[in-house]
Amino acid sequence: MTSAKLIFWLMCLEKFAQTASTESLNWKTNFILVKPGQNLTLLCLQKDNVSPMIYWFKQTLGEKPRLICTYRISSEDWKFVNDFKTNPRFQIHPGNKGANLTISDLELSDSATYYCVNQYVNVFDFTEDYKVIVEGSGLTIDQSASHSIQAGGSVTLNCTVHTGWTCDGDHTVYWFRTPGQSQLGLMYSHTGRNKQCERKTNTCF
Repeated sequence: MTSAKLIFWLMCLEKFAQTASTESLNWKTNFILVKPGQNLTLLCLQKDNVSPMIYWFKQTLGEKPRLICTYRISSEDWKFVNDFKTNPRFQIHPGNKGANLTISDLELSDSATYYCVNQYVNVFDFTEDYKVIVEGSGLTIDQSASHSIQAGGSVTLNCTVHTGWTCDGDHTVYWFRTPGQSQLGLMYSHTGRNKQCERKTNTCF
C-alpha cells in the first residue's frame, strides 16, 4: 500500500470516528425517501475547482463505510471497487466538474448513507452526505422539531417505536446529533425485544 493510500484510509477512519466540531468538514445532510424500483441520482461537485479526486462511500447503519468508487476529475476516469464492480445498478455520470452517482432499480438493501468526498492533496472534505431510505426496508427516521432554549435550560425529545406487526424480533433506536456543521455523532442506542413487532430500526435526530 502506497503512503498516499495509507494516509487516505487513516484520515477516513479519523473523520468517521470524530464527533467534535471540525472546520475541515462542510457537512450537508440530505434525507431522501424513495420507493423500491425507482432510480436515484446523488449529486457531487468538485469543491472550489481545485479537487483532483472524488470518492463515493456507502455506510449501512451499524456498519463501517465502504468505498464505492473513485473518480479522477481531470481525465474523467472512474473505478468501482469491492462488489460494486459487478453491480450494474451503480453508475457514475461525470461532467460539469463533478461525479454524480446513480442507483437504478432501488432495492431495500440500498438504504444507507452515501458520502461524497473531495480530495485536496492530503485533505479529504466530506462535501455531501445523503441518507437514503427505501420504503419497506424497516428503517424510519424521526427528525425532532427545532427548539430554542436559553443556555443552561433543558429540553425533552421523544422517539417512539411504532409496533403492531406480528413477528418475533428486536427493535433498535439510535439517537444522533449534528452540532453545527460537524458530522453526525451517535449519542445513544438501545435494543429491545417485542414479540409483536418485526425487527425495525428507528433513527432519531
